Amino acid sequence: MQPYEIIMAPAEVYVTLEGETPPAINAIPGGNWVLLGVAGKRNQAVAGVKIKHSETLKFHTTAGATGSVKAVRTGEEVSVELTIEDLTLETYAKAMNMAGIREVAAASGVAGYKAFGGKQGTDVVTWALLVRVDASPYGDGLAMQWAFPKVVENGNLELTFDSEGAALGLALKYVALEDPNAASDAERFFVVTAQTAPALP
Repeated sequence: MQPYEIIMAPAEVYVTLEGETPPAINAIPGGNWVLLGVAGKRNQAVAGVKIKHSETLKFHTTAGATGSVKAVRTGEEVSVELTIEDLTLETYAKAMNMAGIREVAAASGVAGYKAFGGKQGTDVVTWALLVRVDASPYGDGLAMQWAFPKVVENGNLELTFDSEGAALGLALKYVALEDPNAASDAERFFVVTAQTAPALP
């Protein structure tokens, strides 16, 4: 719906282990890409998905100037943040360094269950991440996506159980790392793609 450039649509987030090729803009993510939340965007808190850009600049002035005359970027970060209201152990484990889940089937006098341990250790799992929106600034029925080749999860989870009916959420924060295999220096954090037309028959 026009104006197309105003995007008013929720996003869905997919993850897989680092090294997976992102899908084409008109393809449904498949293969090893896993949707975060059993029901995708229906399992997200209302704040939705946030892609945050931050930077640190160093400013320089000279004796003859009253203001800064030059700036250099000394640091930058891109992160993806969302809260998933899905406490299946499959989703929870993804936030816990891809913890291994063990499953025990029900037996006589024994309840069936799934479980995983909570210590993550020193090694940090690196993921590929995809943010997909069913909207484009170039027309109806098109899509946009942000493909991150290398991220780590750094959400510092906090689970709050209360008596007021609040949904339990996993607050996730994925921080982009530079991908040494990127096609160019500009693509080391992510590549954003906006579909301009449907595929031809």
